[in-house]
Parts: sequence; C-alpha cells; structure tokens
Amino acid sequence: MSNIDQAFINAYADQSSAVDLPRKPPTHGTQRHQPNEAATVRLFGKEVHDGSSVLRFDPPNQTSQPTTTVDAARQQTLSAVAAAQRASFSNADQSEETILLPPLGNDRRPLSAFAAPPRPVQTAFSPAFEVDGFQWPVITDQLLVSTKESLAPIVDSLLANAQNGHALIGLVGTQSGVGCSTVTMCLGRMIAQTGASLAVVDANFSLGNLASSLGLEFDQGWEHVLTGEIPLAECAVHSLADAMTLIPLCGPVESCEERLASIQTSVIAGVLRYHHDIVLVDLGSPLSTQQVSAVHSMVEHCRLDTTIIVAPSGTTDPATADSIESLQKLLGTTCMGVIGNHSA
Repeated sequence: MSNIDQAFINAYADQSSAVDLPRKPPTHGTQRHQPNEAATVRLFGKEVHDGSSVLRFDPPNQTSQPTTTVDAARQQTLSAVAAAQRASFSNADQSEETILLPPLGNDRRPLSAFAAPPRPVQTAFSPAFEVDGFQWPVITDQLLVSTKESLAPIVDSLLANAQNGHALIGLVGTQSGVGCSTVTMCLGRMIAQTGASLAVVDANFSLGNLASSLGLEFDQGWEHVLTGEIPLAECAVHSLADAMTLIPLCGPVESCEERLASIQTSVIAGVLRYHHDIVLVDLGSPLSTQQVSAVHSMVEHCRLDTTIIVAPSGTTDPATADSIESLQKLLGTTCMGVIGNHSA
C-alpha cells in the first residue's frame, strides 16, 4: 500500500474502522527520566495528574469549527502540532521539560573555600645568626697589605666569571699549612669590599676550623644540614661589618663521603649559588685518600665552576710539583691556576 493510499484512508475512513499502521521508532532524541517527586512536564495547557507527575496541555488556537468528526479530530491534531512548534520558538518556558530536583542543602560552599591559601614564597636567604664582625686573624691583615695588588687581578677575574654564572669557586692546598684557608679569607674580604654578596663555606672536613679562626663556635654546622637535621639557614652566620656569610663546620668530620653523595649536597650548593654573587669553598689540603674523595665529591656534586690551587711560593720541591699535578688531574677543567703563598 502506497503512502497516498494510507493518507486517503486516514482522511476519509471512519475513525473507528481506521487501519492501525505500524510506525517506525524514532531515530533520534533522548528520553528523560522523571524524578519520583515533584516532576512537572509542560506540553500544552490542561493539567493532568498522574500519580506524582503533572502534565499540562495548552489548547491550540482554533480558527474554525470542523464540520465532521473526522475533520475535527484531524484539524485538532494539526493545530496542536502547529501550536507546539510555535510555542517552542516563542516561549521556551512553555515547551521545556521542567524537572524539580531535591534540595541540595543549606550549607554549600565552592571547592576553593576548602583549600588553604598558599603561603607566600620567601626568596631571601636569611641566616639564623648575625654578628657585628668577624675576628680576622692577624696574618690576613698582613697579607692584604703586602699582596693586595697581586690578588686584585684574581678578584677581578672571579667577579667577571661570576657575571657569566660561574659563581662557585673552590680553593685547595697542596699540603697542610700551605695557607689555603688564609688565602680564602683574603680573597673573601677583597670580594666583599666590591659590594658583591659573598658566602664562604668551610669544606675542610679534616679540620673544620674556619669558624674558630674567625672567633666563632657552633654546636651545629652544615654537616648536619647534609643529614637533614637542620635547614641551611640554621647554621649560617652573617657578618654585618664584613658583608659576608659563613657556612661553618663544627669540627673534623669523619666518613663524609656518604653524606656528600646525597642530593642534599647539590641542594645546598644551588641555594648558595642562587642567593649570592660568589661562593668561596675552602677545600683544605687532601693528604689522605678520604680527603681526596671528599674533594672529588665536592667538585662533582656541588658543581664547582672554578678551582684554584694554593701552593708554596717560589719552591722547586719535586713533591710540590707532583702534588700540583695530582690536584690538576683531580680538579679537571675547573682548575683556573695556582696561587703561590709566600707566607706558607
């Protein structure tokens, strides 16, 4: 049976004898599930109560009365469809399905209200201790008077390298008593006088006496920072008159290789590099295998940019030459040169 025949039967056949034709299921659209309580569907104008649901049917606008029962039913259906289409464009509130949801409670807050506000980031490095000034050894005053002109080019070179990011400088001696700590203190005083922010680190683990040389005494040093016992600032002391910060050791440290191999070593070096223009590291004189291993760990894990060898000035001793050669191999490409200390 063609579609024209079906339309003819629907239009003129008796309503009671109309043939029920199968209908295709809808090809699109979604079904909305009504809640069990207070569900309201507004379709067309008259309210029909069906359990918990309320249906409203709005009457279509009729322009003429049908002459027959079939025409009236057909006209009513067409008018209802047209009215529904007009209502869907003219008044969205009358065509939309309204679903009343259960109350959500009276105490609702946005998720952000439950999160604690972030703490402000502190970018300044604040040493826990301050002193009016360090008590410099007399030998440093004498060297600054006699060798200041000789040390000035070295200071200028270190400052220039620091401008390019080479801020971590290690000093190592060829033998005990050569004056490695003394040269470190002299260079530190000259650098601080230029206005550059400076930190001096005692990394002579065989002695650990740089603080006592400056008239200070500590219960905890940065060896305790390596083990995570205290933060770095808790062992740092800043001299107001000298404009520099000391990172001391409490004394000799045994078996420091394992501590230096931890990530804390790199973190400490990174903090000092970030907050200071130049960091001088007194590595002492590596005479034993343990001390050599400590110097190697400092160079590797602290990422020292520059190293300087301190040796006796004007000596032709073969042992000194061999020591310089061994240190140059240990320090590698970081070695800047040799400073001869005539006061050794």
